Amino acid sequence: MTVREATDSDFAQLDKLCEKFFVEGGMKGLPRNFSTGLRRHVDNGFALCLTLVNGEKVLGTIGAMISEDFITDDLICTEMFWYVDPDHRRQGIKLHKALEVEAKKRGCERIYMVHLAKLKADKLERYYRKCGYEPLEVFYSKDLNDEKGN
Repeated sequence: MTVREATDSDFAQLDKLCEKFFVEGGMKGLPRNFSTGLRRHVDNGFALCLTLVNGEKVLGTIGAMISEDFITDDLICTEMFWYVDPDHRRQGIKLHKALEVEAKKRGCERIYMVHLAKLKADKLERYYRKCGYEPLEVFYSKDLNDEKGN
């Protein structure tokens, strides 16, 4: 298994992985046109997408936004998604390490990693701390189109 920047054939497989991620993470709805939107950001240089492949089959992916921190003007890498097919989870660490290498190669000063609060949060926090990450802030979400939202 190898990690590489997403190719045309990889992008064609990402929507199915994204659907699995949404189901496993218990998120509302299913994404529409995930790969199309991601591809647009990658092509414009705002995002990075790496895939874990076995031959031509995509088994996992990690993606991040590359942007300027408007406070410090530093270039930063902010992970937006990281998903590996359950049968190949132990190989997913390769994606994270490759993202760190690529972010540094692109001149990023910092990298931010996130995780879903409802999905193996304790395990991921231990992993991130082991890799030298420190918690920075907690991220909350509110659906403004939800009738129950105040």
